[in-house]
Amino acid sequence: MTNEATSTTNVTDHLAEAVSAFTFLETEMSARFLERGPIIRSMILGAVAGQNVLLLGPPGTAKSQMTTVFSEALGLRSFVRLLGKTSTPEDLFGPLSMSALKEDRHERKIDGFLPTAEVAFLDEIFKCNSSLLNGRLTALNERAYDHGTTRIDIPLRFTVGASNELPEDGLDALFDRFLLRHEVKPLATESNFAKLLGGGAEVNVNPIDPAHLVTMQEAAAKVDISGIMREIVQLRADLAQEHGIQPSDRRWVLAMGIVKAQAALGGRTMAMASDLMVLSSVLWNEPEEEPKVRDLLRRIRSVQLRQISEMNEAAREKFSGLGPVSYT
Repeated sequence: MTNEATSTTNVTDHLAEAVSAFTFLETEMSARFLERGPIIRSMILGAVAGQNVLLLGPPGTAKSQMTTVFSEALGLRSFVRLLGKTSTPEDLFGPLSMSALKEDRHERKIDGFLPTAEVAFLDEIFKCNSSLLNGRLTALNERAYDHGTTRIDIPLRFTVGASNELPEDGLDALFDRFLLRHEVKPLATESNFAKLLGGGAEVNVNPIDPAHLVTMQEAAAKVDISGIMREIVQLRADLAQEHGIQPSDRRWVLAMGIVKAQAALGGRTMAMASDLMVLSSVLWNEPEEEPKVRDLLRRIRSVQLRQISEMNEAAREKFSGLGPVSYT
């Protein structure tokens, strides 16, 4: 076997291992956190695509616990903070450094705070004041922090924000930084509610090799979406014409990263129309828009499935008339 063939085999094996590891993690977490499967999937997509996740719902629905368990499974440093109208920059970025002030430098002691975290969970994120807004936008969007007069890169991979309400006017920019969005409701089924009350053995979530996340990120970057471009263009037109939903061009570009991550997690290098289903948590601004987006995505997927079925049937009819092949 040539060196090139050996290298290709190794890359394929590493990707298969990474896909298996994330599939197992998703299964374990879904068993532990009932009725939270789509949210867990979004956390995985957010980690792979480097995008933030917003959870809208009342307290007591396992939002912070899911984030903590997920970040621990990936071996990532986490930062958790409950925010409020009286929150200050010190709560997120650390206290001022007295020694730096003596030298006329406005710097903070950032160790253990947001600028040194790899995953952040910010509860009640929209109870924001102007003193926190700009710093958060830079951290969430550009993965950077203004440390005194120097802008430094920070290791933040993605942020999970939680709120029991949509943002008020003035926080649209912050809301837009969260690409993946979910409503989190109390458990819906009686059987799952009974399981919750009954307790029982807690499902352990096994850690995965941090290298698997790097492998998935590299694989996602290489996914080809050209084969579903017609469906994407049609989706954009249908959303606008039928429901008046018009995500920005910037949001569409970022959404493609989620589609690529979905394909990569399926072990594929080419995206399919079914991968677009993840956009049901990406392309809405109001919770009531989410079912409309999801219905359009299902329609597009069903059209493609019907077309594939018709093509397969036509191929069978064509080749069935050729008769048996003779080898004499």
